[in-house]
Amino acid sequence: MISFLAAFNQYLWPRAVVTDPDHWSTIQIALKGLITNPESSNIAVAGALVAAVPIVVLLALFSRQIVQGLTAGAVKG
Repeated sequence: MISFLAAFNQYLWPRAVVTDPDHWSTIQIALKGLITNPESSNIAVAGALVAAVPIVVLLALFSRQIVQGLTAGAVKG
């Protein structure tokens, strides 16, 4: 889950390397492009919601495994 979040939230590296807007490959870079346009604030909010949906779905699907993994290292003895 942490690896997925790290890959999903990559912003700095693709933004530094890719300068052509047609090849922006991550959602975060596309959201930044939507936010800079003041008349499309509703579209930016909708884009942020679409970007958050996969994370929420994965959290709901794997919540039991996440809790087990977090508590396995916390038990002493």
